[in-house]
Amino acid sequence: DDQGSRQRQAARRSLASLKDRLRAVSAGLPRPADLIATQRQTLDMAGTRLAGGLRHFVQDRRLAFSRLAGAIHPRLVRQRHAELASRIDNLDHRALAGLHKTTERARLTFDPRAIRLAGAVGQALERKRTQFVRVAPRLSPQPLRAELRQLQGQLAPVAQRLTLVPDRITAERRQSLAQLTKLLETLSYRSVLARGYALVQDEAGDVVSSAVGLKPGDALKLTFADGEVGANVAGAPPQKRKAPRSPSDDGSQESLF
Repeated sequence: DDQGSRQRQAARRSLASLKDRLRAVSAGLPRPADLIATQRQTLDMAGTRLAGGLRHFVQDRRLAFSRLAGAIHPRLVRQRHAELASRIDNLDHRALAGLHKTTERARLTFDPRAIRLAGAVGQALERKRTQFVRVAPRLSPQPLRAELRQLQGQLAPVAQRLTLVPDRITAERRQSLAQLTKLLETLSYRSVLARGYALVQDEAGDVVSSAVGLKPGDALKLTFADGEVGANVAGAPPQKRKAPRSPSDDGSQESLF
């Protein structure tokens, strides 16, 4: 029991201490009315100035509208329209006057030129007519016909000579061909055969120009001027003779005296 009473007393003392501390803290804090007093004063002052500002703004707009209303009065609009119409008429008159002046200057400039141009055209036509009259006699077909007859006379002998050229060329070529044919016959081996010689060939058709390589029984073909015949080699093959030794080949030098 003593312990429980001591605990309760300690708890009461703690609570009392907390209360004292809370009172001290609350005493240092400002009141709620003091917290919003500054903002309230600001809003009150702004509200007071707003009413005056709105009145001044409305008055300014009213004055501006009054000035505009005076400017757009129907009488002023009609007056402005009349001024613009007058300016447009003046510009129209000035433009027409300027156009007339420009046209007049152009007419004064081109009329003399047109008169001179007409005279120049007439003079040019007259000069061309005179030149044509001078040239007309030379344009007669008679000189052309005479020149044509002269050229035809010059062309006739040439044409006649040209008709003879093919025959002459043919004759010359024919004569040249005959000469070449005779030359070919002269150079051909058949002209040699006509003089009594014969062409000897073996079975392969090769020309046999020596009897050394022949053996008994070999078949040969003999070609004469008037035909060909076959032949066979008979007898022993010929012996190759040695060339006779000349007296000057004994190793001694022949006397020059």
